[in-house]
Amino acid sequence: MTERAIFELALSKRNKLAEKILELIAKLANNEEKEIERIKRASRWMFYRVSKDDFVSSGFDIPADKEPSGAEKALSMGLLSLDSILESINDEDLNETIEMMLIASECFGFAMGSTITHHLNNIEQTLFYRNAALKRHAENHAIKADALKYYAENIDSFRSMEDAAEKIARKIVPASVRTVRGWITQYHKKLRSAGTA
Repeated sequence: MTERAIFELALSKRNKLAEKILELIAKLANNEEKEIERIKRASRWMFYRVSKDDFVSSGFDIPADKEPSGAEKALSMGLLSLDSILESINDEDLNETIEMMLIASECFGFAMGSTITHHLNNIEQTLFYRNAALKRHAENHAIKADALKYYAENIDSFRSMEDAAEKIARKIVPASVRTVRGWITQYHKKLRSAGTA
């Protein structure tokens, strides 16, 4: 394979990687133009963090937007590497082209892994809180079940739903009359919607 063919292959691979990086940036930004531009500029934060004085004295503005996530910084660095690939191809510097391609690929891989990990952490956190809520409310669910079981078994002994709520509340279960009345109302609504009442 000639050197020219290698540069053409590198350019093709670079363009495909650029599409993937821009696609992930758009996804992270929910396709909002301002957010897309903010993410594209995210690498400025890294340069600013490394050397604030040099950054400002070189004429760059201090980044004013919120600090980007690791994935956003990686994607921004990937874009910079992709620009460097174009320069190295124009300069016919094969080593630089390959090195920048590796850096851009690593940046994309890091960003993908980071976003996947972030989503998995969100799912895990949601499940944790849902499980904690079920445990917290388990006693209330058991009390409600006991009240409705008693009501269903003794429905004929009550003059009305209000009478049932008064007799069940605080005597059968530790709940207020209003709460038990709400449960009984829900119970009857479910029976009507099921067509059994």
